[in-house]
Amino acid sequence: METTKKSTFKVLFYLKKNAPKKNGKVTVMCRITVNGKQSAFSTKLDISATNWDLKYGRVLGKSREAQSMNSKLDKIRSGIEECYSKILKNEGAVNSAKLKNAVLGMESGELTFFKFYQQFLSDYEKKVNNGLRVNGTLNKYKTLLKHLRNFALTKYGYSDLSFNDLTADFVQDFDYYLRDDQGLTHNTIWLYMIGFTTLCRLAMSRKHLAFNPFSEYKNTKKDKDIGYLLRSELEQLLTFNCEKKKGGLVKDLFVFSCFTGLSYSDMKELRNSNIQYFFDGNQWIIVRRKKTATSSHVMLLDIPKMIIKK
Repeated sequence: METTKKSTFKVLFYLKKNAPKKNGKVTVMCRITVNGKQSAFSTKLDISATNWDLKYGRVLGKSREAQSMNSKLDKIRSGIEECYSKILKNEGAVNSAKLKNAVLGMESGELTFFKFYQQFLSDYEKKVNNGLRVNGTLNKYKTLLKHLRNFALTKYGYSDLSFNDLTADFVQDFDYYLRDDQGLTHNTIWLYMIGFTTLCRLAMSRKHLAFNPFSEYKNTKKDKDIGYLLRSELEQLLTFNCEKKKGGLVKDLFVFSCFTGLSYSDMKELRNSNIQYFFDGNQWIIVRRKKTATSSHVMLLDIPKMIIKK
């Protein structure tokens, strides 16, 4: 305990027993108390709960592992005390939130990972507006950011992340979080991790991140048997009469897609100008595929013509 005329200050290490990891270990948390106000964060150190000295907030025993862990805790405590003294000297007063942010290296003027991410989203949105990127991918990056923010707050108690927080353990734990806590499918996680990798590579190229946190992470897309329509099933769909107008529209669009091979996003962009007569006398759909940006030429058959006329 350190006492001054202006503030009281205390550092306590404790275990986060309500969130054990798969290996049975629990995370060591650090709680900073200044004038009765508390702020907590994860030390990113994991131990077995049976080896913890609750009274002194240290690891029991004199084993090499115990000495190493206690040395790391002492280093964290010293860093907190140093930050406390520095803020008190420069500003004359300290609060727990400010001290926590200083310890984590997230003062308002310093670039953090989430600030970097927001800049990335802003730049990406400009590219979407200029037609250089698609809005669907932008929305995926926005959803990924929400997951990362929730994970950092739930797992570590962080409202922001320094670049040093992006470790191999962070990446793997984020995978477990998406898989176990959020219940996302394997391929959805694979897709989000591609976006996360892109952000980390960009941070590395701009010298914000010193190493690749994905160096130990491996994940591949799982092939799915999507299935296909039989001719008899498609014929049954063609003759099916929908009672509601909206249902009929959905059916026509699906059938149109079946006979042209156009995806949903390509059909949304389809205009009358995309339908042209070729030298062979037939009508063709001439588009540039949205996903691959490749040119596509599709001859209109009788059924798609009937749908267009309708």
